Amino acid sequence: VEIREGVRVDDILMKDGRACGVRTGRGEIGAEWVVLCGGMWTRQIGLKIGVDLPLHPVEHHYILSEP
Repeated sequence: VEIREGVRVDDILMKDGRACGVRTGRGEIGAEWVVLCGGMWTRQIGLKIGVDLPLHPVEHHYILSEP
């Protein structure tokens, strides 16, 4: 696993209907597996490859109750 923080993902590279890497603002990164974890941008990234994830940014809400 390699995590690169603060790197813009421009596109997901596809081959034979499968993700095979990403194109970033710093170049291409090939991968056997691609995990989509772009936070509030995950939906927009998924749409680039035809994956419509029902994610929408919302404010944090907390509910406290008695046990």
